[in-house]
Amino acid sequence: MASKKPGNNMNALYKAKSNNKPAKLTDWKNEPTFSDLEADRTNSLHFQTRNRENLLKYEEIRKGGKEIDKIKPGKSTTRPKLVRKQNEYKYAALEDAILGTQDLFDIRGVGPEDEASAKQNQVLLNYQFRHKIRIDKLIEEIVRTNVDEGSVICKVGWKTEYGIGIEQEERPVYASAEESYYMMQQMVESGQMTQEEMQAMIEVGEPMQKGTEIVDVEVEKLIVNHPTIEVRNSANIVIDTTCEGDIEKAQFLIEEYPVCIAELKKEEYVEEEVDVEVVGADGAVTIKKEIKSRGIYKNLEFIDENIEEYQYSEYHGESARNSKMTGKSRIKLKAYDYWGFWDINDDGTTVPIVATWVGGILVRLEKNPFGHGKIPYVIAKYMPVKREVMGEPDAVLLEENQEAVGKTTRAIQDIMALDAVNQEFIDETFFPSPVERENYRLGKTVFFRSGMNPKTAIHKNNVNPVNPIALQWIGSQIADAEAMSGTTLNNNSVNGISVNAQKRIDSSNSKRDASILRRITSMLVDAARLIIAMNAEFVSEEEVVRNTNQEYVKINRDDLSGAHDITIDIQTPETNNAIAQDLAMVLQTGQQTMSPELSKKIWARILKLKGQYDLSREFEQYVPQPDPKQQELLDMQIEEQRLKIEKAKKDIEEVDSRIHERISRVVENEKDVENKQSQNLLRQQQAAESAARTRKLEEEADMLAQNFVDHTTGAKRVRELEDRELDREDRLKEKLDDADIEMTKQEMMLRIKQLEAQLSGASNKKGE
Repeated sequence: MASKKPGNNMNALYKAKSNNKPAKLTDWKNEPTFSDLEADRTNSLHFQTRNRENLLKYEEIRKGGKEIDKIKPGKSTTRPKLVRKQNEYKYAALEDAILGTQDLFDIRGVGPEDEASAKQNQVLLNYQFRHKIRIDKLIEEIVRTNVDEGSVICKVGWKTEYGIGIEQEERPVYASAEESYYMMQQMVESGQMTQEEMQAMIEVGEPMQKGTEIVDVEVEKLIVNHPTIEVRNSANIVIDTTCEGDIEKAQFLIEEYPVCIAELKKEEYVEEEVDVEVVGADGAVTIKKEIKSRGIYKNLEFIDENIEEYQYSEYHGESARNSKMTGKSRIKLKAYDYWGFWDINDDGTTVPIVATWVGGILVRLEKNPFGHGKIPYVIAKYMPVKREVMGEPDAVLLEENQEAVGKTTRAIQDIMALDAVNQEFIDETFFPSPVERENYRLGKTVFFRSGMNPKTAIHKNNVNPVNPIALQWIGSQIADAEAMSGTTLNNNSVNGISVNAQKRIDSSNSKRDASILRRITSMLVDAARLIIAMNAEFVSEEEVVRNTNQEYVKINRDDLSGAHDITIDIQTPETNNAIAQDLAMVLQTGQQTMSPELSKKIWARILKLKGQYDLSREFEQYVPQPDPKQQELLDMQIEEQRLKIEKAKKDIEEVDSRIHERISRVVENEKDVENKQSQNLLRQQQAAESAARTRKLEEEADMLAQNFVDHTTGAKRVRELEDRELDREDRLKEKLDDADIEMTKQEMMLRIKQLEAQLSGASNKKGE
């Protein structure tokens, strides 16, 4: 990627070139030299030496162990690949557990203010791993390397590439001199321009714009911009041995890799003068000269690719001379990347830096280009070793078992080969001539001496059966290997192991696999944290990505910052099936009381556990449609209730109007003292009449509400109707004043509101 550039003294660079001497690469007060950085490598070289020896040993074990001495002809040279078979079974189990989920990462905000950025990061990160990093291929390489070598080291970086693209641009079209003259004349005649302005334009030769046109323009465009994760060859890596097994505490990490001069020149540091358009405050565009730089490597001309010491060879010792490229610029050289911390300001504090040297020449030196400021490498151990950076594979545990199986197998083969020669012992007087002896060898008809019995004249050696103890020994060694590795090569019990004992073994194996998976996923989480920091710095300001629901989501770079918790959900087929069975049991037992919404969620979860992600998503989004006939009947019932409620409202309004009318009349006649008693009596009668009608409406409204509830809920209840012809005059003998009437009105209005609420609930139920 295009890195951030440190301060550079170009005069010093040119001066160094003129003196035929590598230039100082930075303006740091305390710039490390090649000797300083090389000293870190050589001081920790024993780490690399031991690791390379172990890797060679592990590879030999996977091939079946040491090659068999072939001095004695006819002896078996079989090397059973017990470790290799164990590994092949382990690959699939670990890969499926990691890749068994649709989204690898689940990201949550540490606080409520981080939830929005967590969702953005989750969508972006899962998209990058699926489509840019290719998670399936990456996981396969991680798992196989980890199982085979005992450790896996990955480098987390960023890839940026620019290319030439075509964009459409609107540009002005200018008239010819003659056309410009006639256009200016017309503008003078129309008053848009004075004669003096026209004359001035003619003198400077400024043409007139007569329109615009759309043209294709070649522009430099960003075509690749995404994070990368690469599995690196641990044999070529040196790590600070003072970190005591924790790479996070390492002060440096150095990686060796092959490179040719031609590849370095693609990223050679150059400065060039370019024209830049500057728009002023008045809108005027001016051209300004600016110096722009690109590339990261310097001092390439001082590298001597002919020195054999600097030429690259694989760690297993195969010389690069055997496959040397032709052409000076194509010779593979040893390059070293140094990622670490250095006191560049000479003030006692370290700063994260990166350096590169080739052939003893320092060609790159700058601050760490990544904002996180960490060594961009992550590691997972298969079997951790206390205070060691590198782990161990199953080959360490199974070496002796494999050797025992190999020796026993070769012994059995040698014995069987010796016994199975099928030697014949023939009486020399049996054949009358050499011709008959040859006919016997060829399987032709043979004439033998008279009086001799072929059964006694020819004796064949019998094959002895293999001692069953040898086969039992091989079986015990395989069983022991399976117990240690946690990988069973078949489903049958070994050596009479009971079903319960086998279940305990399977449970123990699952726990061991889970611990291995936790270490791998922990490494992936560390890588994810580095990528999240890089995304906030390098990703495009706005990107549109597709999530697993096939929805397009807009990602804003400014919204990615925050504090997040990152987890990876590991799912094995065994655990998924167990959870699915438990959920199915919940559905079965709680079917009668469970809400449809909860039932739908459980079914969607079961389908997801079975790997049916598309069907699960469709199930979650499914909304059942009501039966058209039932819906029509419900609509009619609701409309009927609504009309009755409206009628009740009108009746109340009519009663209210009559009450007020009669009360007004009584008030007008209250001045007449003589009629006061009769007026009071009239008011009592009116109040009784109003109360009777109001109570009748209330009873009818109650019945309507109950019928509505019965219809909507489906309840079957038998209700006795009260006799509406009962004499209510006895209940109304007490005196009713205006306050009683008003209270009755309020109660009726409350009942109407309750009925309206029930009607609204029925409408909502219809919508559902």
